[in-house]
Amino acid sequence: LHWLDTADKKHNVGNWKGLHRQLGQSTGLDEESDDNSFVFVNEKCAPPLLKEVWRKELAMRHLANFLMLRATELRPGAELFLMMVGEGHEFVCPDSDDDDESSLLTIAMKKCVEGGTLREEVLTNTIVPYYLRNANDIYDAVDLMNSTVDSNTGPFLQVVDLQYYTANTGVDIDRACELFWSIHQGAVIGFGNATNEECEALKSALALEFKTAYSPEIGIMGKFVACVLRKRSRKPWPQGPASR
Repeated sequence: LHWLDTADKKHNVGNWKGLHRQLGQSTGLDEESDDNSFVFVNEKCAPPLLKEVWRKELAMRHLANFLMLRATELRPGAELFLMMVGEGHEFVCPDSDDDDESSLLTIAMKKCVEGGTLREEVLTNTIVPYYLRNANDIYDAVDLMNSTVDSNTGPFLQVVDLQYYTANTGVDIDRACELFWSIHQGAVIGFGNATNEECEALKSALALEFKTAYSPEIGIMGKFVACVLRKRSRKPWPQGPASR
């Protein structure tokens, strides 16, 4: 559920990296350097305004729509268990105190651009349709879903339990890099329009970054959010931040 719906009819996925500008919200930074500083919106160096726009315009709507579809499949009183990759997952960005922390994919792409093995436009255009949620994001999506359905008939959902989990996702760094690349190369090719040669150079650069950032003795720590939702016959009280 950390993947977003690229078939979104309200906002074309090709505009997502500059969605804050599309909606008339400027970061006050140079547009090109701004777009070249990240490929995941959850990176610390991604514009805060863009992350907030993604949260409101994409992540909340997409999760609310998913929940509404699942709610129609449940019987009243039935429960739904969901687990998703959470905010702060080290597979996206290694743990760091650096405020300008970038994902390893962004770092590798920048180095390839500097080395002449990747066109700058590939970095500029690449965006991973991926949003890592926290507890408030889930509560707000549930509240949004409950506010958009029929006030008399529903369906309605209520969060009955929500927990964070940390787990070691692997100590084999080479295999972890292979998995990461298999997941995210589609964004580099589909949005960045990278060639086969550029992908091979980037994959090699990414492998070096993985070996530098992660230790086989420690592994890669993943953060996950798990929640249990119950279908109700009546609309529950809002559970978002304003009500907690």
